[in-house]
Amino acid sequence: MNISVELKERKNLLEKTKWLGVLAFLSAALLSKYLVNLGLNDIFQDISSYASAIIALGLFFITERGKKVSLFFVASRLEIRKIIWPSRQKTLSTTLSVIFVTAFISTILWGLDGILVFIISFITRLRFL
Repeated sequence: MNISVELKERKNLLEKTKWLGVLAFLSAALLSKYLVNLGLNDIFQDISSYASAIIALGLFFITERGKKVSLFFVASRLEIRKIIWPSRQKTLSTTLSVIFVTAFISTILWGLDGILVFIISFITRLRFL
């Protein structure tokens, strides 16, 4: 058998084992928190469920998909640092401009609607008072 095929099979087996570990620890966290009354103090039960969840999260981040998720978060954080945020004055002036234009256009549309209702009621001889 080819060495690269063996390495690929071992890598797939290791990846599947990691995912089984994630599922096992996540299940243990949920079961210890909500379904099983271990007869322990609530603090110990909480600690065991949180520890299982943290271990499951740690195992997730060493899987291939977890590494991709981690890289996504790192890249997102770097992109957020590149954003040039507007100043307070610029934000305030832009917001006020949007409010003014919205109110102005709304008033125009309200007037046009009133005129159209009047014209249509006059044509159809309906009387709206």
